[in-house]
Formats: sequence, C-alpha cells, structure tokens
Amino acid sequence: MRGFLGGAGLAGLDSRALSDDADEILRDFAGIAASQLDYAGDEEDEAALAEVQEFVRIGVLLLQRELAGARVPRAKRLH
Repeated sequence: MRGFLGGAGLAGLDSRALSDDADEILRDFAGIAASQLDYAGDEEDEAALAEVQEFVRIGVLLLQRELAGARVPRAKRLH
C-alpha cells in the first residue's frame, strides 16, 4: 500500500484533480498504510483481511478507470 501511494506521488498525481470518491479512496489507502495490523490467524482475522483486500482491489480499479479516462477525452477514443 505504501508503495502504491509512493508511486502515485512520484507520478505527480494531484488529488485536487480527482473526484471526491477517488480522493476519499486515496485517503482510505493512506489510513490502511498507516495501520499496524496483527494477525492471530483465526477465521475472524482472515475474513477481515479478505475484506481489506477486496476494498483495495476495487479502489485501485476505480482509480485506474478515473485516471485513464482523464488522460484521453472520450470523444478522441478510437474504441
């Protein structure tokens, strides 16, 4: 997570240019990156980790979709 946020910063990602939802995702990612997680290995921990993984996966997909759409205006797309 820290690597993802670091890469976004190095790429010059300006959160002010993002939608409110995308900005919130980045703030949530920062909160996850700052968290210290302890794993006891029980089913409850596994379920919580799976939930975080799914949140991150969907968040990255939403960011990718928004950023890809921002680079090429829809009218100029060939597909």
